[in-house]
Amino acid sequence: MDPVYVLTRTAGEAHESPCIPGGVKMLTFYFDDTFVIEQLDPDGKKFDKVSRIVARSEKHGALLHLDVNTEIYPMGVKEKFLMVLSPTLNYSGAPITNEAQVEQKSLADKFEYIMYGLLYKMDHMRSESSDGGSKSPPLVEVYVSFGGLQMRLRADPNSCGKFKDQLREELEMDPELPEVLLMGGGEGMGPVKETTIVLGESLFDKELGKPIGQLIILCGRNKNLVAKRPTLESDEWNIPVKIRGFETQMEKWMGSCDCIITKAGPGTIAEALIRGLPIILNDYIPGQEKGNVPYVVDNGAGVFTRSPKETARIVAEWFSTKGDELKRMSENALKLAQPEAVFSKLSKTLTTLPANVVLSQTSLTS
Repeated sequence: MDPVYVLTRTAGEAHESPCIPGGVKMLTFYFDDTFVIEQLDPDGKKFDKVSRIVARSEKHGALLHLDVNTEIYPMGVKEKFLMVLSPTLNYSGAPITNEAQVEQKSLADKFEYIMYGLLYKMDHMRSESSDGGSKSPPLVEVYVSFGGLQMRLRADPNSCGKFKDQLREELEMDPELPEVLLMGGGEGMGPVKETTIVLGESLFDKELGKPIGQLIILCGRNKNLVAKRPTLESDEWNIPVKIRGFETQMEKWMGSCDCIITKAGPGTIAEALIRGLPIILNDYIPGQEKGNVPYVVDNGAGVFTRSPKETARIVAEWFSTKGDELKRMSENALKLAQPEAVFSKLSKTLTTLPANVVLSQTSLTS
């Protein structure tokens, strides 16, 4: 769980940005926008001193549910306020572990109400269109807890991109470098080792003498690949590289990266699309996975190549000269994503069952 400061102050008529004094390092916020309060306590008043506000942001169209101590900071419907989510109060960006580490001049001077909490969950979901028609692209939901009080922010993934930086730090990766995830499904199939070697070369700019990207390798259950892990880890890399075996927290590894290289497994493709990750498909199981390739490629969400060198070239271009192509494929991936598919399928299945069929909770979850 990552620390988050939520700072608010009354806003004027026009959208405004937080004031950062000149001569100091620009502090990078997770999120900032002006909100208009639409509702107070939509489910009824639960506590005397606390109200849950529902507000919509002006710039990003984000939906906010936030618990506020309205006894000390009164808020009303139709009022505007500026809200910032920040990893620290310090303009320098320095983290805070105790009160003494707060700089003499800080963000606290510019806001009226401040809460400190922990980011404990991020989800991707798809929203319905306002006219009841086709579904809109997926959104990200950010959950923060303030010792009992809660915040949920539902917004476009692009407006919450800085949370990815925090996730990279948690996974001990460089928060600023673009990141590619290389895997071969749960079984670690495909040319993983060969692709690793050429990626290590192509993601290092020899003229500038520095990396243009970083690499995460997931070996899965492939025993031969796992056995080579010590050798790969001992190699002298010119780029940041992290090598793992079989992982159970795929949402974190996918959430930290910008594109993915994998075989055409339906589960991996579905998760990548939900995350808006451009996909380089490097293999498929004949028959059951072959049809997944044109689905990804023809819809502009990725490419197919079995060549490790071609794969490395594509990634290097995405991270340098063809960033627009990477962004376009990410947008196409989000359009294809169906994060609610399993629940929709279950709902349709249940509606077709005879009225006299009774399903126990065990039968639904076993």
